[in-house]
Amino acid sequence: MAEYQRILTSTLEYAFTSDPETRFVRKIYAAAGSDAHGDFNFSTGRTATPISLNSTFSVGDEALYRARTYVLGEGKQGSTHAERWMAAYADGNTVLTDGPLAVFELDAQSRWDSVNLRWHDQSELAENPDGRIGGDGPLDGGRTALIKRGSAAPRWRYRYGSSAEWGPIAALKLYKNSVGQPNPTVSRNGYEHPVGVADFGLAGADAWHERGLDPAQEGPVDAITAFQLGAYTGVDPDQQDLGPENYRAWTNPIYAVPYDVTIDARADPNSRQIMPGELTVTFTFDVSMDPAAYQVELKPLDNGGVSTDGTIAPVAILGPVTGSGWSDRPGIKNSVLTLTNAAPISLRVPAYPAAGRATFVVYFKDAPRDAAGNALNRIAETFETLGFGGGTPTAASSSGAGSGSTAATSSSSGTTAPGATAVAGATGTARRGSSSGCSLSDEASTPWPLLVLAVFALGGLRRRR
Repeated sequence: MAEYQRILTSTLEYAFTSDPETRFVRKIYAAAGSDAHGDFNFSTGRTATPISLNSTFSVGDEALYRARTYVLGEGKQGSTHAERWMAAYADGNTVLTDGPLAVFELDAQSRWDSVNLRWHDQSELAENPDGRIGGDGPLDGGRTALIKRGSAAPRWRYRYGSSAEWGPIAALKLYKNSVGQPNPTVSRNGYEHPVGVADFGLAGADAWHERGLDPAQEGPVDAITAFQLGAYTGVDPDQQDLGPENYRAWTNPIYAVPYDVTIDARADPNSRQIMPGELTVTFTFDVSMDPAAYQVELKPLDNGGVSTDGTIAPVAILGPVTGSGWSDRPGIKNSVLTLTNAAPISLRVPAYPAAGRATFVVYFKDAPRDAAGNALNRIAETFETLGFGGGTPTAASSSGAGSGSTAATSSSSGTTAPGATAVAGATGTARRGSSSGCSLSDEASTPWPLLVLAVFALGGLRRRR
């Protein structure tokens, strides 16, 4: 596995020689199996008895071929179970195991509901599977999570299970491979063994649990990263070697791509507005994106730090500063999107986080797509500025068009709201914290989504073509 992880880091930034500035993640998947053939695949036996009964015959499951690949076929395309399982296998939506099982997913921003388009500043939830095991779609770009660089707001959701045959799970380990930085290893018995960068809490098998990203353990996403989860029975593999009665499971990676966002908002205290062109928002991605026209909207937070959801019209729709709004940066085509407001934005909105302050959320209503056209998670960011309270926000027109002259402006100042980006002139520090540990989230209505495909072929690395 250490060698697989080393190779993995070499393709996280990838481009074809015919188009070297269109950057994407080249995903590599692992599959379990063995070289066992014929009688090494299974054993047959019969109890010494002169009576010919079926119960006297047995078929054994031997260690030489015990390693298997479990597929996660839920949500895959296909008219039959087998077609969905094979689609999941091809896309790396799989777990490698010789017994136990574990799965996980990643919410890229725990204060942002990327499905219902709702910001909740005071609560952190793993409610959206923005990043999932493996890939999907053209060049396997689907299931990749867009995460703000350096953020502590992502949140994990995970589940694990075993049986009496293999014993209870004793350790859950997170592994992190970033561009040019493979997961750490330790040398034992002449082999390199991966060492977990973080531990996930054991809070009960066969149930979903949550855990905030821990900056002190796995650290934030600062470069394109592939995360894996390992589950072990009997012992902690970072403390001692696995014995013959210990078993393990490894997921294929969840891939995360960082982006940066800068917001410059200049409030006019005279008109109590952000005048046209006085709000500039720039998103910078670490991969090439589809340079389409996306609807990017703006809403204020209420007194509790919550925005309305996607069924309610925004107060502004942002448009490109020039042209399409898309530009290149050195070595990465179509990786920067710059937007502004064409119409004035009223600052007569609820006060948050304090009197005289207002907080807005900027978000993608349309899912941003990578260069291959795969829809990724809708991203959002908040910023704080001067606020004048009261009033009912006016919904923006669908075009976002507006006109007006620019008046003398005043940069915002004061304390930054939890989860908000400080804009020009603001003082204080934005809170980007996360809670740690496990909180059990029982989902009786959601069955354990592991559909199994036992692969008895030669295992190894698989690179999609």
